[in-house]
Order: sequence, then C-alpha cells, then structure tokens
Amino acid sequence: MIVNLQVVRGIAALLIVFDHWADAHGGTLARIGLAGATGVDLFFVVSGFVMVYTTTNKPVSALAFAKNRIVRIAPLYWGATIFAFLLTAAAPALMRSTSADPIALLKSLAFIAYEKSPGRVYPVLFPGWTLNYEMFFYAIFAASLLLRDRAAQFGCVLLVILGCVTYGAIASPADAVTGFYTAPILLEFGYGMVLALLHPQIVRTTLPRIWLIGLLIVGAAALLGLHFLDGPDRAFRSGLPAAGIIFCVLALEARGIAWRAPAALLLGEASYALYILHPFAVAGLFKLASAAHLNTGPMRWIAGVVIIGSAVAMAIGIHWYVERPVHQWLRARLLSPARTKQAGTQATEVLG
Repeated sequence: MIVNLQVVRGIAALLIVFDHWADAHGGTLARIGLAGATGVDLFFVVSGFVMVYTTTNKPVSALAFAKNRIVRIAPLYWGATIFAFLLTAAAPALMRSTSADPIALLKSLAFIAYEKSPGRVYPVLFPGWTLNYEMFFYAIFAASLLLRDRAAQFGCVLLVILGCVTYGAIASPADAVTGFYTAPILLEFGYGMVLALLHPQIVRTTLPRIWLIGLLIVGAAALLGLHFLDGPDRAFRSGLPAAGIIFCVLALEARGIAWRAPAALLLGEASYALYILHPFAVAGLFKLASAAHLNTGPMRWIAGVVIIGSAVAMAIGIHWYVERPVHQWLRARLLSPARTKQAGTQATEVLG
C-alpha cells in the first residue's frame, strides 16, 4: 500500500465534505468552500495512477478488471442511491431538485449520465456524477486490456481521453450529456496514468526532501487558490496542481516520509464511504443545527466541526460494518482467487 496516497484520499474526501457544508450556508462561506471541490481533482488523479500502478507487469483480463471495479464501487453507491430515491419519494421537500423518477434511478444505478435539469448532469445521488466519470474511465481502461502490448494499452486509453476532450473543445456540443463525456476534466485521469508510468523514475528522484516538502506546500496552495480563477479550465487550474501534489507525496514516501498516523490511514480507508454518504449526514444535521439556531455567528463553526465530525464517524462505522463485509462477501463469490489476483488486489488497498 502506498501510505501517502491513502492519506491524500482521506484529505480529498474531507475537502469535499467541507465544500458541501459551506455551500449549505451560502454567501461568502459557500464561495470559500468552493476550494473544497478540488478534492474531486485529487481523486481523479489518484484513480488514474492506481489503475496503471496495480496492473503494470501483471496479467490482467478485461473481464476480471471490470468485475473487480464494479464489486468495489457499485454496492455502496447503489444502496445510497436507492435510499436517496426512497427518501425523495417519501419526503420530496428534503431532496432539493431530486425527483422520484424511476428512469433517473435506473440510469443512476447503471452509471449513465443524464440531464437532471437544463444544463445540469447529475444522478439521483449528486456525488455520483464523479462515479459516472470513474466508470467511463474504467470502461475505456478495461477495453484497452484486450490489447496484448502494455504500451498499446496505456496509449489507447490516453488517446481516447485526448480524443474525447479534443472533440468537446472543437465541437462545443450543445447536448449536456455529450459535453459531460467530453469535458477536459477527463484529462485528470491521464495525469495520474502518466505519473504511474513515471513512478520508477519518481521513486529514484534525487530532489532533497525539503524541496519536495516545499513543492508540496506550493502545490496545495495552488490547488486551493487557483480553483477560484475564471480563466483556465478546471483540468488545468486544479488538475495540474493535484498531479503535482501526487508527484510530491510519491517522491516523499520513496524518501522515507510517509504519514502513518492511524487516524489518517483510517480516514483514507473510509474515504469512499465518506464521499458517498456524507450528504445525508451533512444535510440532516445542518437542518437540526438551523432549527436550534446554531448556524449563525461563531457557533456555526462549532456546529460545522460537529457536523463534519459526525459525517466522518458515520462513514467509518459504515465502512467497517457494512462496506467491508459486503465487499469481501461479493469478492469471495463473484471473483475466483486467480481472477481476484489478476484484477489487482492492490487496487483495493491503494484506491480503497
């Protein structure tokens, strides 16, 4: 397991939770909280890295890879999506713009992007928009595994990503779904792939540790600060700093600097559950705090710590007592030991 990547995943999830808590307040706090959205960019770069890192020099079949990814990603998301759908059907006022549309539910469960409202491509459970990108990337990656040559496999994925983004840039599709699948943010998976291909060189870097730490600080500042710029696309103003951060943490771990604090590793391990499930905790507890008049003045920060902390505690509990057991049960029944090994068990450890 690459320890620092696990920690980055936990931090990325926390950034996103902070963003959504701040967004619930609106105003200046919501604008500040937008920096937390960069957690998604970190996730995408890490995902691109892990898919290459865990399949390099290993015989991986396309089917085994696809099954492994579905078993890892789908169960928790499906459960949360169905819960959100039922909650919407029972109490529509609680779910903002979400409606209890069976077709929307089916598309969400199938990881198919659709236009929820004019110009807005979101599934029933809104964090799932990133999973639609993840599954799109996994589909491209799985198809590339049908090729025998490793260079051809990775080259194929990168060319498809570049092709999609180039088409989107040239055609500027009016259709929101087409625009979704040709958005520059896809490049962030490519950044991660390139870092994985360069990993043997990264771990042999001779840059002094203090330089790497300085570059990491600069990268973090750029990630959070450049997100507010209106000019460059997100794939550049946030994606490139995210890639720089991943480069630094990989190099630092190779130089013996890794954050092995149990709490940080646990947060990273539960980061997927936190990302998927935090909207329920944040929205519910925010309403309770508002009813108790705790979302104003200095008290809103105390309430925020309690709300975000509760979301983390909930995610860790569900990860340990629901997500992990279900994942292990499904792997034992749907993936043979040989295929599980082929699909890269490191993906579970590194990506979570």
